[in-house]
Amino acid sequence: MGAEAEIAFYIGDMDYDCLCAEQAAYDIPAYVVDCLERIPDATYFQSLPSLRGKALILHTGNTEMNGYGTDSYFAAKTFLPDSSLKAILDKEPLFIIIDSHGLGESGKKHVSIDKACEAHHCHVIENADLSPLKGIQEIQVKIIIDAENPSTGKPCKLYWEKR
Repeated sequence: MGAEAEIAFYIGDMDYDCLCAEQAAYDIPAYVVDCLERIPDATYFQSLPSLRGKALILHTGNTEMNGYGTDSYFAAKTFLPDSSLKAILDKEPLFIIIDSHGLGESGKKHVSIDKACEAHHCHVIENADLSPLKGIQEIQVKIIIDAENPSTGKPCKLYWEKR
């Protein structure tokens, strides 16, 4: 940030699902993982430095390749294996942000993953358009959550600056 900061880029105005965050706004560093070819295995996530107080962004490309809400979008297999989720949660991120329909399959598995994240004080933001982040590894992300919305998945807006 500071004098050399670039203009903040708005990632999108979709209703992202942000579950159970304690604050209405965050301005935190984030680490972007390129998942365009595949979701990395647990060994990759174990090799990352601590993510305490940061966001981990999983850029799968699902939104830009398939378009949000299409049959192809929901058919994409962009799920985290349990071992990868455990490795991520061991790094203590404040948020996991993904450009897909969740970290796990719909139904009970999806709910169990969200609950595991919540138990680790990690909040999931899904359905984000991360296409502007291609090729970028570290950013500063501002997350603004509509805490007044009565839904369990709170809409939020994301803004980012290159670090």
